[in-house]
Amino acid sequence: MRNRSYAESWLKDFSDVFAKADGKLLEPINFTSSDEVVFSSLALRALSESPEGIIIIANSVDTAMLCESIRKLNSSIAIGAVEWASTGQLIELDGKSVEGIAVEHFFDQQSTQPHYLAFRDAYDKRFGQAPGFGSLYTFDAANVILDALETEAPGQLLKQTLLAKKIFTVTQRLVVFDSNGDSEGGSFILIVKDGVFDPGRTAP
Repeated sequence: MRNRSYAESWLKDFSDVFAKADGKLLEPINFTSSDEVVFSSLALRALSESPEGIIIIANSVDTAMLCESIRKLNSSIAIGAVEWASTGQLIELDGKSVEGIAVEHFFDQQSTQPHYLAFRDAYDKRFGQAPGFGSLYTFDAANVILDALETEAPGQLLKQTLLAKKIFTVTQRLVVFDSNGDSEGGSFILIVKDGVFDPGRTAP
């Protein structure tokens, strides 16, 4: 609940799609991230109604801790997590417990797109590690703005330029802005496999 607007928005979107597929969503369990959270109690509550699967809407640290507690009680239940959790920290904190979970993301670390490979190599050369999604999104956002500024007409606001140009090429895909300024694009389902995020399938 420390990131309530994100969590509730994600849950609503998921619930809408899940209901259309005749899925039954059990009562969500809210918690506020802190050092006082008892993850074992959350895991017990989550498993109390014998669900077929559990979706965790939390950051990488809380997700890893929850997975550990859930796996102690049920080693085979399907677990899904949101893009917020899909950082290297998720695997570093508890690689064994998160093995096999599905994570939604817009960033494919195994991408072979030339723009991404060039960025990844340059990032690794400078910082000594592979980029995470935060670094990639920041790089993409900066380049979208720079591309827009190159075509900005005198007296034109940046927002107007972005909406007029509409389509921008970034490291792994095209960014297409709609009339509201929201970007469109597909996401990936990544599976934690052998300690890495492995692309499963492209989601619609």
